[in-house]
Amino acid sequence: MVSRLIAILLVGMLAACTGLSVTPLGKNFTKDDLRIAVIGTGGRNGQIYSRALNSLIGGAADPAFTLSSELSVASSSTLTVRGSSSNLKKRSMTAKITLVDAATGKTVMSDSISESSTVGTVSSYYAQTRSDKHSDERTSLLLAERVAARVHLYFLDAK
Repeated sequence: MVSRLIAILLVGMLAACTGLSVTPLGKNFTKDDLRIAVIGTGGRNGQIYSRALNSLIGGAADPAFTLSSELSVASSSTLTVRGSSSNLKKRSMTAKITLVDAATGKTVMSDSISESSTVGTVSSYYAQTRSDKHSDERTSLLLAERVAARVHLYFLDAK
């Protein structure tokens, strides 16, 4: 009796979900809709970040907005987990972004967005340097995605 009831409930739930469709909330923006010129940021991390950000939201022929960023990197050498130290490094990268209306020159959005990663340390100096470089490259890409999402949220709120 109980097993029949469970089977009927499962069939009912599956039948109820067959017509379910998922649609995004709000309007989807394309790069042409946003019309943002991404101003390049210096250094290797800035180059990776700017290229990724430009591919996500920039590249307009006639920009209505300019997006400038300032990247900063910080590192702490040892993490402590519940009272015991480890050989891990925490690296964080912060982007201070400013979105400016090209027509008026006014700043319409200013924000600071951070991303962090944990890096294992090794005894070799070369391996530590390479690990830090790889961490910074991956963090630059993740930060570009977060900045693009933040800019999209700004335009969703503005509309």
